[in-house]
Amino acid sequence: MDGIRRSSKMKKIVMIIVLIAILFCIGIKVLSYAYYRYSLTNILSGTIVVSKVNTLELVNPNNIKEAVMIDLQPYIKKQKQYLLTPAVTKDGIYFLAIGHEKEDKSTPYSVVKLSNKGYETLPVAIDNSTRQSWGGQLYVNVKYFYIVDGSQVFEVDRITNSVKRIDAGLQTHKGPLSYQNNTPVVYYRDGIIGTNEKNDVIYIHDGKIEFLFSIPFFLLKGWYKTGESFLAYDWQNEKSVVLDMTGKELFTFGYQPYDVLGSQKDGLLLAMMPRGEGGQDFFDWEFSWNNLLDYNLRIPFVPFIYDYKTKNTRLVRKNISLVTNQWQDMDYDKETFEQYRKAALMNEK
Repeated sequence: MDGIRRSSKMKKIVMIIVLIAILFCIGIKVLSYAYYRYSLTNILSGTIVVSKVNTLELVNPNNIKEAVMIDLQPYIKKQKQYLLTPAVTKDGIYFLAIGHEKEDKSTPYSVVKLSNKGYETLPVAIDNSTRQSWGGQLYVNVKYFYIVDGSQVFEVDRITNSVKRIDAGLQTHKGPLSYQNNTPVVYYRDGIIGTNEKNDVIYIHDGKIEFLFSIPFFLLKGWYKTGESFLAYDWQNEKSVVLDMTGKELFTFGYQPYDVLGSQKDGLLLAMMPRGEGGQDFFDWEFSWNNLLDYNLRIPFVPFIYDYKTKNTRLVRKNISLVTNQWQDMDYDKETFEQYRKAALMNEK
């Protein structure tokens, strides 16, 4: 009898422990969700720019479901030009326009601006014989248009329309890992920053190339904090690190490589990538635990916003191509973007 009583008492104790554990887990889950909802109250600046062949989607980073879709197809069909690498500014959206190949095998370049008045073409006088690629990347600031073409850069003065070719020797899809071949170029002050074939970080501005520092065993991924620090991947030690403006390592961000798809003062738009050359495998995930109520799981190729303030991540369920500069400075303005959307249809019918 005593044995039966002891067994029954033990079962009750075990059930109580299990019940307490279940209630604890439920409580943690509820509090975690509440903390997550609280973290979303941090207002993010800028606009996420999702560019496709025929459309441009302008997304509110604070509410991914809120977006304005601009149909580019009427312009493309009428003008027979592709609109690439959009740059959203206060006075409109700039595109690098690439025309169809001519009989002499040349492909005309131009910069096209979309505003509430419609499309405006800004011819760019670039010698086709110096071109290295069919496309290119457009960067826009107050003084210049920068067009990255292969390893070179064309600097176009926005006032005089004069063009200066800069033989920068930029990296073109170079990297020791198959999923780490992107070589980002980012905005900085009046110019752009990239890496050359020697893996030197260089600042291109006002027709000049300024050496910043060398990172022989790192892959520059983009800004960590714009104008202050970079995110890079240490491929020898398989970790992502943050570097200051002299190339000094500040701290480890994680143990997976990350592509920086864009950056703002509030955070980063990131996509985690596989480590191995064979692509994604079972071990390609990363779990971050900031405190008892704040944790998240990151998986490859799924874009997310990393919030500096809360250290929280917000999934961006958009089919974003893995290129940089997709979280841009212009704050999301639905009214203005709707005007652009209507103007894009009206002027090209």
